[in-house]
Amino acid sequence: HTVMGTIARVTAGQLDVTTSEGKAETIVLNEKTVVTMGKMTKKLADLSAGQRVVVDVDLAKTAANLVGKGGIQ
Repeated sequence: HTVMGTIARVTAGQLDVTTSEGKAETIVLNEKTVVTMGKMTKKLADLSAGQRVVVDVDLAKTAANLVGKGGIQ
């Protein structure tokens, strides 16, 4: 499952994303969550409201791979 949109809010346990269609999505984060920008691994703390993201959610493993778009440097 993939979610694309803008971060509305990020906490230690969840990421709230507003999709380009205006739908609110909440992604639960856990110890398996990986944040990347290009080939670089980033920290959850590098994310902030207003950044564009693509979130690949692995439902079988309950993990999320967050890929920053333009905002994470």
